[in-house]
Amino acid sequence: MSNKDASQFGGQDPGASVTRQDMAHALESSEFARLMLETLPAGAVLADAEGGIVAVNQATADIWRSTALPSDDWGFAARRGWSAETGAPLELKDWPLVRAVTEGKPSGAVVIDIQRFDNTLASIIDSAAPIRDDEGRIIGAIAVAQDISAERRLHLFNRALARINGAITARRTVNSVIRLAVRETVLAVGAESGVLYVNNDGAWEARWSYGLPRSMAGKRFTEEEVYHSVLAVRSDGEIIINDPDHDSHVDSDLVTRYGIKAILDVPLVVGDDLIGDFCLHHHDERKFTKEEADFARNVASSLTLALRNAKLLSDEHHVAETLQQALLFLPETLPGVE
Repeated sequence: MSNKDASQFGGQDPGASVTRQDMAHALESSEFARLMLETLPAGAVLADAEGGIVAVNQATADIWRSTALPSDDWGFAARRGWSAETGAPLELKDWPLVRAVTEGKPSGAVVIDIQRFDNTLASIIDSAAPIRDDEGRIIGAIAVAQDISAERRLHLFNRALARINGAITARRTVNSVIRLAVRETVLAVGAESGVLYVNNDGAWEARWSYGLPRSMAGKRFTEEEVYHSVLAVRSDGEIIINDPDHDSHVDSDLVTRYGIKAILDVPLVVGDDLIGDFCLHHHDERKFTKEEADFARNVASSLTLALRNAKLLSDEHHVAETLQQALLFLPETLPGVE
């Protein structure tokens, strides 16, 4: 943690507490304490009374995907986190370790969505408690984190798919189903925006979108402008572009205009008919993962089912109308029939 971060903690008076160097020396001189920190099956962070990071274990580095053990990279100014309950970004004072130092209160089982140092997303259960000396003064704090990314992602993905498939089963209109699917998918993968392009006479129309300017709705793009989507359709597979500024398949004007920093594309095909492409975006430094691409592919399959059902209903309606019109013009008598 940087000195600036430590001062923002507003912790105990340094003159009346054990210093960071004292704690680090105590940890190094205690083989038992060092081994205990390293063998914990969860991430552990030890801070002094000023908020300075004294030590982190390898499990913490694995969670945050950082090679620094310890370093200023662990300063909370460098971390990004959101409340899993409300989605609100965490301020410095909201982190359990900070609360343990500044308020002297333990925090248990707080679920936080985090942005790791490789710019991918993860979820942790974070707990922290103050460390006090014999006189009850806070001399530091310890935080323990458990990586629950896989479980939380599975929960979010299953919940989103259940809502989408429920809307399809309830035979809601295609417009409402796709609008719901775009929103649920964006939120489930932690993206900031999404759009479903429809191939319309050689042009790509942004038919449904979420998190993008209203001017995007109905806007038509050439193949060159959305070539990344064309590629996904032609390859019949998902495409992840986590550095669009340096990818020749991405139109630089498009990503600049909408502030796009990462792209995930999945095609939509009904039978032999190309319908369009489902595209998700990050507008910060976060990156898409293969697990998120697999989920988006499952959503595309559900949308394909909805579109196929809509086509069948449309065909049945057309047949019924044709038969009805034919019945209206039947002659009163048929030759040869008495």
